[in-house]
Amino acid sequence: MRALVAYHTLYGNTERIARALGAGLGTAGIETVMAKVDDVVVGSLERYDLVCIGGPTHYRTASEAMQSFLDSLAGASLSGKAAMAFDTRRDAPLAGGAAGHIESVLRKCGMLIVRRAQSGIMLEPELSRKKEDFIDKAEWKEWRHKNERLQEGEEVEFELTGFQVGRKLMGCSFPPWGTNMPIPVLSQGAD
Repeated sequence: MRALVAYHTLYGNTERIARALGAGLGTAGIETVMAKVDDVVVGSLERYDLVCIGGPTHYRTASEAMQSFLDSLAGASLSGKAAMAFDTRRDAPLAGGAAGHIESVLRKCGMLIVRRAQSGIMLEPELSRKKEDFIDKAEWKEWRHKNERLQEGEEVEFELTGFQVGRKLMGCSFPPWGTNMPIPVLSQGAD
């Protein structure tokens, strides 16, 4: 069984949860390939049993690079393949999210969603600098985005999700108690 975890990232946070998801899939016995969406050849998706796609939330939806990648899926032969969507976003009422949009596109391609879209929650940075310290609003926004971080435990949560999805696809029950498979010790996310 083979899986692809494809992601778009700007500041590294989406890559961190993508790698945690991939690690969980690997622990469950799934051969997992990690790739940035810019490096994915759409025709190669047919080789995978599971395709997980994720990216950061920009302006309440998928980033421009992710949207471009999703647009390229239109002609691909993906019907019946297992899929999962994920994103990173702020935990705010009007934050929106990329994962729901990604999942919608995957469904339109005929893919079977094996796990509801999942979000890695971003925390606002400690504002050690004020907006007035910056030349313009764009510079201030860039500084804020670079200093956001994942909420504690998000990487562990995504690793567990990967393990659960992997076990499900391998036809195993979860949790694995009562089997010969040892319960994995999931790595702790560290910054």
